[in-house]
Amino acid sequence: MPSTETNMQLLELARDIADRTARCDIELFAKDAWIDGIQHYDTTVPRGFDVDVTVVREAVDYLDLRGDVFPWRMERHQACAELVRFVDKSTDTNQVEG
Repeated sequence: MPSTETNMQLLELARDIADRTARCDIELFAKDAWIDGIQHYDTTVPRGFDVDVTVVREAVDYLDLRGDVFPWRMERHQACAELVRFVDKSTDTNQVEG
């Protein structure tokens, strides 16, 4: 039986892997939607016929649960919450200062 320390290492590794891949899953597997010249991703429509959109939905859920821990932010389109885009915090001029 694995030790508590091994289990903690496994959980930290799993989180690190998920952190690195969640955004990629959305960018790779959700269909592009260009609105006013800005790229969004439609989280309800897969990019290809052989893609299960569940991968995209799980990635969105994961990023929502992780919160504001990344150097970028996932934003939803104001008129259609299924459309998301990624904004780099260091270049975002609309960022609210706390």
